[in-house]
Amino acid sequence: MERLKERTSDRDMPFSNKAFSRQLKAIQRFGHSAPWDVHQRIKGSAVITFPNSGHGGIFQYWEKFGPIAAKFNAA
Repeated sequence: MERLKERTSDRDMPFSNKAFSRQLKAIQRFGHSAPWDVHQRIKGSAVITFPNSGHGGIFQYWEKFGPIAAKFNAA
């Protein structure tokens, strides 16, 4: 929650109640699915997590992510 305060400009646009409702439905439907399901379907893949990154890990940790993705792509 503290990270929400870090960014003061160039923030996402406010979202509608309809979008909020759809997001809640998606969480209810898929929120209990097995973690890393996609990883289990991709041969030779790996799960790598970056601390405090959420969905933005590839941007926050691009120095680490780039070489890992390039190596996977070359395989």
